[in-house]
Amino acid sequence: MLSKRVTTVRGLAVVLAATAVCLGSSQTTEYNGHWWLLQTSEEKSGYLVGDSDCYGFEFKAKAAYSKSIAEEQEYVTNVYRNNPDKRSAPVFDVIRAAEQQPPSRKVPGGGEAWTEPHGYCDGQWWRGRNSADRIGFVEGYIACYARSPRAHGTFSKTPAEYVRLINQWYILNEESGESDPSRVAAKIADVLFKFRDHPDGR
Repeated sequence: MLSKRVTTVRGLAVVLAATAVCLGSSQTTEYNGHWWLLQTSEEKSGYLVGDSDCYGFEFKAKAAYSKSIAEEQEYVTNVYRNNPDKRSAPVFDVIRAAEQQPPSRKVPGGGEAWTEPHGYCDGQWWRGRNSADRIGFVEGYIACYARSPRAHGTFSKTPAEYVRLINQWYILNEESGESDPSRVAAKIADVLFKFRDHPDGR
């Protein structure tokens, strides 16, 4: 009797573990205000870059007003911090509200203009950031992509696992920041998509 019970418990543990692996944190994490207020500034910044990259590319849309990442981060943080009743609202929705607000200060002109898909979000950006920026980028891109009307395939691994796979693809030395020169021009999203699940779930 005891042996049968142990076997059952072990079997249940295996099923639960397998379920967790299949779902991945990208499927179970709710990117809302409760999550946002617990993250570092670097992870939030990376999240906003990933969200912006996805939104511009997948939704073919852009903000009504131009804001810096720092100002957008401040807006989102203040919404959640000052409105506890809104902390269950998805970060995606709060970012869209932020983009409709005029910037509080004049955005300086000039700077480099990017016309190709995904802009500056390539291996150069990736290798110049720390691990929190990178995981934030993946979280922001995946959370946005889940809402895309053009979505094809899913991302069931954890964001940390995608960061590891992207690092490997760029052949990134995390200590020195050096990566394969022949690969740094590749866009992060294009590399990320190499590791997505097939559209039919395989």
